[in-house]
Amino acid sequence: MRDLCNCKSQMNNKFDSDITQKLMRRLLQLAAANNLGVFSPEGSPPLRCKPVDGCSNLFKVSVYKDLHLLFSHSANVDDENVWTNIKEIRIEKIKELVG
Repeated sequence: MRDLCNCKSQMNNKFDSDITQKLMRRLLQLAAANNLGVFSPEGSPPLRCKPVDGCSNLFKVSVYKDLHLLFSHSANVDDENVWTNIKEIRIEKIKELVG
C-alpha cells in the first residue's frame, strides 16, 4: 500500500487520472495535518472521518464518491476527543464503500 500511495504512476495504473489527482490531494491533506482533529466526524465534508462499521480500529475518509481511504491508528485514545490524539495513521486500503 505504501508503494501505491507514494507513486503517481502506480496510482495511474490502478485508477484514472481524475481519481489519482483526488487521491493524491487527500493523501497530502492527511500528511499535512498535525493530528486528525480537522478530520473528526464533526468536521466539514469531505474531510470528515468515520469509523468503518464492524471494525474497532478502522476508519474511512472519502476520496471521491464511494471511494474511500481506510486507515488505522495506534494512538492510545480513551476519551471522546480521540481525533486530536491521533498523530500517525496507517493506510490499510483504498476501497469503494457505500455510505
